[in-house]
Amino acid sequence: MKNKIFPIMVCFLILMGCDYKDILPFNDELTSYCRSLPDEFVNVPDSTGKNLREAGTYIIDQLNNGQLTSISFVCEHNSRKSHLGQIWTEMATLYYGIDNVKCYSGGTTPTHVNQRIIKALENTGFHISEKGIAGNGPKYHLGFGRPSQGFEIFSKRYDHPMNPDTNYMAISLCYNPEECCPISYGADQQLTIPYEDLQPFDNTPLETDMYDRQCRQIARDMFFMMDFVKNNTAVEVR
Repeated sequence: MKNKIFPIMVCFLILMGCDYKDILPFNDELTSYCRSLPDEFVNVPDSTGKNLREAGTYIIDQLNNGQLTSISFVCEHNSRKSHLGQIWTEMATLYYGIDNVKCYSGGTTPTHVNQRIIKALENTGFHISEKGIAGNGPKYHLGFGRPSQGFEIFSKRYDHPMNPDTNYMAISLCYNPEECCPISYGADQQLTIPYEDLQPFDNTPLETDMYDRQCRQIARDMFFMMDFVKNNTAVEVR
């Protein structure tokens, strides 16, 4: 019976003229965090916004054609930024009620998920726990609502069996993708949206602040992208 309550609430609120975002399936802390991100869209740099709209256009074309859209975020070690890109795009699809978009991440020389992004994500409201070992390090479950809701992440190569190798868009988050993470892996489209390398700030007084800032920056940008998709998709999205 409990599993039927949420869809019924969705239908009721739609009939009452309420927005789907009014009943987000997130915990309170994450709900507050996500709802504050659109207020910062004005801070997205023009060059970043151009790339995000280009990525959004690819997603829109796929959705308008009734196709599943796959996005793979790539960075050298698949330890920091690529996971943030994957996670926040997944969260944005939930926030905006956009189905048929699946997100992945990988690297050319994977290591392990960096503990600093785990801490930054916990600071936003995720409930994170280890779920064994995968590859070279732990696998993490990121809970965002009820116990059954969440994502699992671990560091892996771009060509890991769970990642797409055709019919997808690859987005590199490195400053120098040609050197550290070339992304010509059969992708339909390839884009670079570079973010600062935070490793120089590790074990410094600025560490926590810098990781929290980049976590929010990437969250804001991925929400910007999916907001563009939501507002420009011809087919109905819930």
